[in-house]
Amino acid sequence: MDARLEKDRAGRLTGKLVPDSLLASEVTLLLKLKNLLVADAVKGQRKLAVEEVRDIFAFAQRRLKALPLLTSEGEPVKEWPKKVANCFAINPSDWPKIAAETECLKGLARLTVSDNGASRPLTHEETQALLHAVAVGRRAAQTALPAHLLPLAQRAAAAWQQAKQQAEGKILRPLPGHEEVKAPRISGRSAYSRVALRILKELILSGEAPFAFYACLVRREPDLLQRLGPAPDQPLAIFDDSTAFNEVQRKHEDAENRKRGLLVSELNFLRQMRKDDASPDSWENLFIPAQTLEALQQRHTEDGRLDADAAVRELLGTIKDPVVRHRLGVFDERLRKLRFGDAREGLPGFGVPEAIVLEFVREDFMGEEAKRRLQSFQRQREAERKEAQSVAAQAGAESALSVLKYQLWKAQGGECLYGREILDQAGESKARCLYRQTALPLSRLDEYVIDHIVPRARGGPDATINYVLTTAETNAAKGDRTPFEWLHGTPDWDAYVARVKARAATLRNKKVQLLTREDAPELVERYTALAETAWISKLAQTIVNLRFGWRNGVDYSGPQPVKRVIVVSGGLTARMRRKYGLDKLLYGENTPPEVLARKVKNRDDARHHALDAMVMTFIPHWARDPNKQGFFRFPPAFRDANGCEDYERVRSLFAGHLQQIVPRQIAYEPSLLADTIYGLRMDNGRPVIVQRVPVCELAYKQEQQRPVFNLTYAKDQIAHVRDARLRRVLEAFVATGPDQAAWDNFCRSLAAGTCPELPGRKVLRVTLNRDEEPTEFKDLSKDGCGAFRTRKGEHRGQFVYEDGRGRARVRPVRPFESLVAVKAEVERLAAGGRLVGFFQSMCLVELDQPVTHSDFVLQPGTYRLNTIKKDGRARVTSPTGEESPQINLAKLLAAGFRRKA
Repeated sequence: MDARLEKDRAGRLTGKLVPDSLLASEVTLLLKLKNLLVADAVKGQRKLAVEEVRDIFAFAQRRLKALPLLTSEGEPVKEWPKKVANCFAINPSDWPKIAAETECLKGLARLTVSDNGASRPLTHEETQALLHAVAVGRRAAQTALPAHLLPLAQRAAAAWQQAKQQAEGKILRPLPGHEEVKAPRISGRSAYSRVALRILKELILSGEAPFAFYACLVRREPDLLQRLGPAPDQPLAIFDDSTAFNEVQRKHEDAENRKRGLLVSELNFLRQMRKDDASPDSWENLFIPAQTLEALQQRHTEDGRLDADAAVRELLGTIKDPVVRHRLGVFDERLRKLRFGDAREGLPGFGVPEAIVLEFVREDFMGEEAKRRLQSFQRQREAERKEAQSVAAQAGAESALSVLKYQLWKAQGGECLYGREILDQAGESKARCLYRQTALPLSRLDEYVIDHIVPRARGGPDATINYVLTTAETNAAKGDRTPFEWLHGTPDWDAYVARVKARAATLRNKKVQLLTREDAPELVERYTALAETAWISKLAQTIVNLRFGWRNGVDYSGPQPVKRVIVVSGGLTARMRRKYGLDKLLYGENTPPEVLARKVKNRDDARHHALDAMVMTFIPHWARDPNKQGFFRFPPAFRDANGCEDYERVRSLFAGHLQQIVPRQIAYEPSLLADTIYGLRMDNGRPVIVQRVPVCELAYKQEQQRPVFNLTYAKDQIAHVRDARLRRVLEAFVATGPDQAAWDNFCRSLAAGTCPELPGRKVLRVTLNRDEEPTEFKDLSKDGCGAFRTRKGEHRGQFVYEDGRGRARVRPVRPFESLVAVKAEVERLAAGGRLVGFFQSMCLVELDQPVTHSDFVLQPGTYRLNTIKKDGRARVTSPTGEESPQINLAKLLAAGFRRKA
C-alpha cells in the first residue's frame, strides 16, 4: 500500500486520501474476493459472484470514507496508514454487517426526497449518508444529516431494522480458512503501473470476460475510457501501434504516443488472462499473468529474433539485492556453458535440456531473523521426526515410509479420515472405514498406504500436504477422485466434513481445504506452486524462459506442449535421501552411530549440494511416468529380478560420482574494514595502536552479539590500560571478585568522580594498547588526524613466494591495499626466487606428491585451502571434509603445492 494524504494548494492536509494511492490495495482486495469460497446449498461450495464482490468492495469503501484521518488540530491521526489498511480487511464479524448494509441500500434506493417542490430519487451520496447515520446507531449521526434528509431519518432507521432481519438468511458463509481477508501491507509499492491497476480494478468490478473487456478498450468506448482516466476530465487515451515502415520512425511514434496514453499492444495482458485449460474465456477463470517475460521479449526482439543476452542483462540489472543478482548471474552463466560448452573447463555442450529441475537454498536469501525462525522450525521438525521414528519402531513398523506414515497417523489423531471412530495408540479402537469397515491399529502401520488427496493422475504432487493415511481397500475405492468427488452427495458427507474439521489443528488449514473443497486440484497446484512463485524462483524461471524460448517453463515448439521446468522443495529431496540412505555417503568411516542415526546430510561436507543435484536428476523421469505408483522410485535399471529396488546399487552409483566431485568456490567473501576507529601512540620510539573504550565495557565480553559480564575478560582488558595509576585501581578492585552489580556501581563512581582512590577525577573512557601489528592498520582520515582502521575478518588473500634463498614467504593483502601494488612489491621481494601465486581462503589447491606431517599423510590431489598463516603454515580440507593439521608451507611447496586453475 502506498497511501498518501491529499493537500490543498496552500499545502494543508484536507483529510482525504489521494485516490490513486489506494489502487494497489483495492486491486489486491478484489483479487482475494474473487477467489474466496463460500458455502452453497446446492453445490456445497462456490466462488463469489460479481455482484457479491461489488457489495463487499463497496462495504470496504464505505468504511474507508467514514475513517477520520486528521485530528482536531489538523494533524494526521496516529498510525493512520495501518487504519487505512484495516479498511481493506474483512473479519468474520463483518459478514453479517455486509449482508445487512447491502439489504438496507436496496430499501433506501426506493426512497425519494423533495427538491424544489418536486420528488426525485436519492443520489448515491445521499443514500450512503443515510446508511451511515442509521448503521452507526447513534442519534448524533442522524442529527448531523443535511436538513433535506432529516425527514427521511425515521424511514431509513426502519429500513435498517428490516434489512437486519432479512439479511439473516442472506449472510455469506465463507468456508474454513476463507472467513478472513487480511489487510494489505502498509509499506511497499505495486509491481504494476497505476493505469494497469485502474484497468484491473475496472475489469474485476465489470464482471466482463478479459477478452470482451479488451475489445471494449480497443473500440475506445467513451464511458469506459472516462472511468479509467487519471482524472474526471482526463479520459484514458489508447493509440494504435505505429505501422511506419522505417523502424526509427516507428519507435519514435510509439514513444510519443506512450507519453499521452497506452498502445493497443500494451493491452495484450488482458488476452493472456485465460488459463490454458479454461474454456471459454470468462470472468470466473481470469488470472493475473506475469508480465516480466513478455516485456523483456518485446524490448529485445528485432526482426523476429530475441537477443537473450541483452534481455537477461536487463533483468539482472533490475535486481537490487547483490546476493540474488550474483547467484542468478552464476545460474545464467552455467546454463550457457551447459548448452554451448566451455573449453576452459573442458565442458562439452549438451544443447537444449530435456528438463530443468530447480531447488532453492532458502538461507541464502534470508535475513538473520528469518534464518533464526527457519532454523527453529527445522529443529522442531527434526525432533518430531525422531519421535516418529522411535514410536514407529516400537510399533514394529520397518518400511522406509514408516516415519512418514506415523506422522500422518498422529496428525489424523489415530483416525482414518474416511472412517468414523478415533483410534487409540494401543490399537484397541473400533475405527471403521466408511466403505470397507477396516480398522487402523498402530501395530499394523506398515500395512497402510499413503493416499494422495488429489490423485497424481490429476496432477496431485508428492507433498505432505497432499497425503493422508488409509487402507489399501479404501484407497482403491476412492480411485482417481478427490474426496469431494468421492463422498459429496452421499449420506456420509456431513460426518466426513465434521471429522476433518475436528482435526484442523493438527492437519493444518491447507490440508483441510484439500480434503473438503470441490476445487482441490486447482488449490493444491496453488499451494505447491508457492516455491515456484517466490521472487527468486520467478526470476530464475524468467532467465530459463529467455534462454530457451519457453513460456512459463513450457516448451510449445513441438506438436504437444511439454513442461520443461520443475521446481521441487527441499523436503522432497530430503525424503529421497533418507529413504535410500544417501546422507551416509557424506560421513566418514569413523562417524559415531548416533550421528548417522539422525539421517540428516552432513552440511560440513561441501558436496552436500551436489548430492541434492544428483537426486534431482531422477525427478523428471519419475514425474512424467504415467505408470508410477506410491512414493518416488528409481528407474527399472535399479531393481532386481523381482521388481524390488536395489538400494545398494543406488548408493553405489551416488558414491561413485561423489568421489569425483571437488566443490569449487564461485565467489569469495569480500574483505571488509572494521567499524572501530583506532589511534596511534609512540612508546619509546615504537608505534603502538590504541583504542578508547567506555570503562564499564572492560568487564563485558561479546558473546553471540550480547554483552556478558566476565571477570576473566576484565582482567585481560585492564592489563592493557595505558594509564598506570588507573590500571592499578582497576586491578585492585577486580581482585576483590565483584559481581556485575558491584562492577556497575564502581564504574558509576568513576564517572561521577567519587571513587576514593581517584578523588575528584572523572573517568568515563580508558585508552587501551592493542596487541596487533601496526602494519595491519592504516590511517584512513582525510586530514591525517589519525583515524586508523583494520580488517573486520579475513585478509583479501595472500601472495606466496620464495625469496632468493629459497625460503617460503607469505605477504597478506589487507582490505585497504591495492592488489596490483602488493603484487608488484612481492615480485621485487621474490627477485632471485619465484612467485608461487595468489591464494584465498576456500580456493582449490593441488598437490603432486604426498606430504607427511607427523603421523598424518596428505595424499596427492585437489584440496580446499582453509588458511595460510603469515608464519608460513597452511591448513587444507579434502573433498570429503577431512581437515589437515597445520603444515609447514615449505613442505607443501616441495610437493608441488599450487592454486588450481
